[in-house]
Amino acid sequence: MNIVRVWEGTEVVFSIRFNKRQKRIIIRPSDTRRFLVTAPRSASRAMIGTVIDEHAHDLMKMEPPIDVLEEMIRTGNALVFGETRRLVFSESVREPANTTSCLHVREGAQGQRKKALKKQFNTMLDATLSPVKHTLLRRLRLHDDDVEIGYRLMKSRFGSCNAVRKRITLNTELVHYPRRCSIYVLAHELAHLIHPDHSSRFKATLAGLVEDSEQTDRMMKTLRAHLLAGRFECFSETAASWRDQTRRTT
Repeated sequence: MNIVRVWEGTEVVFSIRFNKRQKRIIIRPSDTRRFLVTAPRSASRAMIGTVIDEHAHDLMKMEPPIDVLEEMIRTGNALVFGETRRLVFSESVREPANTTSCLHVREGAQGQRKKALKKQFNTMLDATLSPVKHTLLRRLRLHDDDVEIGYRLMKSRFGSCNAVRKRITLNTELVHYPRRCSIYVLAHELAHLIHPDHSSRFKATLAGLVEDSEQTDRMMKTLRAHLLAGRFECFSETAASWRDQTRRTT
């Protein structure tokens, strides 16, 4: 199902997909004149049209997201935990992947480079979060073997929680953000194992795991806008400024 609007003389198409698990209407650009709308099955065409019209001014300013990994390969710069590193591809990776100035990745064709970079990012993210996971689970009085954590690229979320299966899925994209962001998202999703909603009890549980969760959430949204627009320099500068501000207040 599509909804068509004409903005400033240009026809804009909104392609609608329904998801029974979704609770809100999400609109994101897929091309210059096309948007993808995902909505709960309870949402009517009229309701979706109203949301589109209410946010028309902001939607007109949105740009289609870039492929972050391809852009990093093209520019030769990688964002790793909020900092820019020179991206180096070589046939034999002898230097550690976590050097302060470079990120070394195994050489390959364009498609293979992207796959290798994604794998390396997943490994780095897991290495950062694994010890944190053990600490957080102990605070929640849960066992490591009871919870499974996986990583994949997600379009509109930083993470998700399946409380029934006790499975946490984290967005691979988190490797680009300052470490405290990925720790916050992990804590947020683990807290959902105890409280599946966003009630006051959930917020109290989350507050017992991490500090300044609301500030971190707001900053991540700002950083993501820079990331998906390819503004890597702005991303790094904003992340650095946030780190400096946090240090001064602690």
